[in-house]
Amino acid sequence: MHIKISEILHKRIYFFLLLLLSPGFWWVIFQPINASIELVNFPINVKRKVTSIFSDEKLRYVEEMRWNAFSEEKEELISRLYYNKAMVLVDNSFEYLSLLSPRIYFQAGDGTEFSPPGVEPVPFFAFVFWVFGLIKLAKQKEFKPLFLLLAFPLFGFLAGARNLVFLFPVLLLYIYIASQGIELLINECKKRNLIIGLLIIYGVFIISRALWLTC
Repeated sequence: MHIKISEILHKRIYFFLLLLLSPGFWWVIFQPINASIELVNFPINVKRKVTSIFSDEKLRYVEEMRWNAFSEEKEELISRLYYNKAMVLVDNSFEYLSLLSPRIYFQAGDGTEFSPPGVEPVPFFAFVFWVFGLIKLAKQKEFKPLFLLLAFPLFGFLAGARNLVFLFPVLLLYIYIASQGIELLINECKKRNLIIGLLIIYGVFIISRALWLTC
């Protein structure tokens, strides 16, 4: 058992290093009560979200757009094609995909108490590693993480809440992808210790800054 754990840690050392240096990880972990409240309210929020998507008010708006868009006299064919109930799905698709925005994880945070104050949830320069991680996964045809990436925002979308409690799986997957980028660059760069050193220094800095701003 000890050997297996050691093997996992060695194989994913950059993932765990980046995870430990990400304030967003600690801010969720150390707020178990608030996180539990969010999770307990999840079924209620899902019901409210689904109801709002298919509410009569929203669907009635689509119907009104049909009549008013192109003709004052009748509902024309072009308006029927352009304004239909598929618009609701398109709008929600954009909302869904917005939860994958790297800006939430590498820069701005989610705007709630689950994001560290004054700093990014994941060290900003890890975004460069994230880009190279995507390149590595694409080159090696490892598409499973990318498929998971499309599925993980579902929790946040159904909850109707853009916070790191429900987006935690996306946060972890982004860190994993960034760790793949670190591996790619380190394997092709002789200055391995420099990259790791800069990562640790900056990670410690933003965690310390977040703690300072919290106090």
